[in-house]
Amino acid sequence: MNRSALLLGFCLLASALRAYAPHPSILTVKYKDHMWPVVEYGVGGCTAIIEGKRKELWRPDGFALQPAPGYSDNFVDSPGRLGGPVKIEKLGGPHQTQMPDHLVLTTTLKARKELYLGFSVVGIYSAAHISDPPSAANSPALIIEGLPRLPAGEPVTVEINLGVLNPPKDPSYFVLIFDSSGREVMTSGAEYAWEYFSLCDQARLKVAQKMYLERFPSSDHDAVPAIMPKPIFPAGVAPPKQGLSAVLTIEASGIVSNVEIHGSPDPELNKSLAAALEGWLFLPRLKAGRPVPVRLEIPLKL
Repeated sequence: MNRSALLLGFCLLASALRAYAPHPSILTVKYKDHMWPVVEYGVGGCTAIIEGKRKELWRPDGFALQPAPGYSDNFVDSPGRLGGPVKIEKLGGPHQTQMPDHLVLTTTLKARKELYLGFSVVGIYSAAHISDPPSAANSPALIIEGLPRLPAGEPVTVEINLGVLNPPKDPSYFVLIFDSSGREVMTSGAEYAWEYFSLCDQARLKVAQKMYLERFPSSDHDAVPAIMPKPIFPAGVAPPKQGLSAVLTIEASGIVSNVEIHGSPDPELNKSLAAALEGWLFLPRLKAGRPVPVRLEIPLKL
């Protein structure tokens, strides 16, 4: 078994085929050729933090999602689905051929803490497009709307626009929720967004693996971590400080197929660590230039 020292720090990044690891985001908007974080969104405009100051932007364009270091301390639960394949069906009787102008998701949201001046971001994408190297051409279409006030612990029925009916082939969607400081709020449907980010990271890994194999055509080489999601610990669960390790089974594809956590008696801590480590992606171990599986032991540090 190989043993390698890795650091679980702020450089950690996404996800594998068998698991969707945590992937917090921030909404940004383009202004004067730079991307700035959005903290509020309303009818006709948004408020962004530009060079440390709040600035209102009217009819802004060029929104994008970027990685964030973590989530807010709130949580929003929904009994309905907050992502998945978009199912478009004809309305009315069998002779009706006209489709609706847009799709609306009606669901109930219940925030753990009051959420005021929050907003939702819906991403519409096609998994087939993400098979190419990620670029602006296959980024998700983003639909952004302000949310009504969500009192603490009270269910509120909301309508979330899923966009006009000109989607890509076999579209899927995910819903993100942000608070008034622009921080993403964890939801009960977070895995739908994590699936999208996982597909993007796998596409990036394919590009990196091609270059990796070309660089070491007949060589032996240890597995190299390429994409590493940061663990997200539940409230009341302290991050590990010392004495923990993990054993990863890394397939020839670079995907982590099994995780064993050693040195922690806390099941919630182990669950959070495993969820992140299952999402790590590697440039695989090479034997005479050919990818092979490997078991790798790593100490876990902050």
